[in-house]
Amino acid sequence: MIEKDKVRVELLAPRRKDLKFEPMLVHFGIGGTTDVISAKGVCFCAVLKGKLELMVGGEVHLLTKGDSIYLDSPPEHIWKNIGKTEVISFVVVISPISV
Repeated sequence: MIEKDKVRVELLAPRRKDLKFEPMLVHFGIGGTTDVISAKGVCFCAVLKGKLELMVGGEVHLLTKGDSIYLDSPPEHIWKNIGKTEVISFVVVISPISV
């Protein structure tokens, strides 16, 4: 479990160097936001609960329960809980080495 500034990441598989993808649950407390993320690779995010804002490449995307998004080598981006309740999202990240 990794936690920082109202954002908690719950890894769903053990961390290993040979892992092809990294599934996780990401919990955003009210007002929780990530730092700027500049990781390369592929990211899939499905919102299970709450309202999440994604700022990427100068665009703002609003995701609510049931929405999902696929990002292929995204530019710098930020995720933020803009709702009045906790956000829970299911995220899968694939590093560029695995792609």
